[in-house]
Amino acid sequence: MAQASQTRPRLPRLPRTLKVTREGRWYLGLTFAVGLAAVNTGNNLLFLSLGMLLALIVLSGLLSEAALRRLSVERVLPRELRAEEAARLGVVVHNGNRYLPAMALSVSELAPQNARVEPGRILVLPAGKSARAVLRLVPHRRGTVRLCAVQVTTAYPFGIFAKTRTFPLDAELLAWPARVPPGPLPDGTGRPAGALVHTERGGQEDLRGLRPFRDGDDARHVHWRRSVRVGAILVVERDRPRGRQVLLHLPAGRGEAFEDAVKRAAAQVEACLARGDEVGLEGALTVPIGGGPAHRRRMLTALARVPPAARRRAGT
Repeated sequence: MAQASQTRPRLPRLPRTLKVTREGRWYLGLTFAVGLAAVNTGNNLLFLSLGMLLALIVLSGLLSEAALRRLSVERVLPRELRAEEAARLGVVVHNGNRYLPAMALSVSELAPQNARVEPGRILVLPAGKSARAVLRLVPHRRGTVRLCAVQVTTAYPFGIFAKTRTFPLDAELLAWPARVPPGPLPDGTGRPAGALVHTERGGQEDLRGLRPFRDGDDARHVHWRRSVRVGAILVVERDRPRGRQVLLHLPAGRGEAFEDAVKRAAAQVEACLARGDEVGLEGALTVPIGGGPAHRRRMLTALARVPPAARRRAGT
């Protein structure tokens, strides 16, 4: 199915969550053992050690909270997004604290829909400064990708706990169909695989006019008859030849066969536009024939959104 679910994931009730790290479990186990030994023996040195261990736990919570409290985040979305292809998703983190830096930050997305996001990291974020974390965003399939919240996690200062702050931040992106080989392109000799319908218009060089010969001009372009008449060498100047107009047919369907047809159509669109043709779509999706970068974006966006055909009932 091409479209992402409309259900928004549930955000954490609390703005902070705390998780004990693997090293933190060892530390807490050591603290418990020292505390148990201090109570059983009454040794003052053990009580002093227990107090220091507990003080580090408290200090860890205070410093990690100070590092996260005055942070703010902003996403930098990729301009183009392809299914099954990694894209760079930027998250700019600003530290509004006037004195304390934020250390060892891990930036991630909370429950992205129709995508996998690998976290980015910021080692040191000085007070009053901004830094950009680069996340790796990989859409599972074409269609809508929804992001609902950014999470910033730090194990600063001692690695005992990993504290996470959640920033609700909605964003919606569109993943174009995955890249596949375009296959044979229409060349005017028949109907190639992939149900392509094509018509040729143009393909001829239009005469623009005559101009004086310049160094580097091809002698084959000299208009000798007119040159002799006027007593000067004149060169024929022509407009660039126009490309073909290609109409792609996208058959209606559903399931993997339809998704493969959409991928092939997207590949054919880009290949034809790259060689200078004008392209349109018919069938399950209708897009008028056109050319240029804006038309490429329009066609790939339409192919990303086209829904599969509804399942027909028996007897209809």
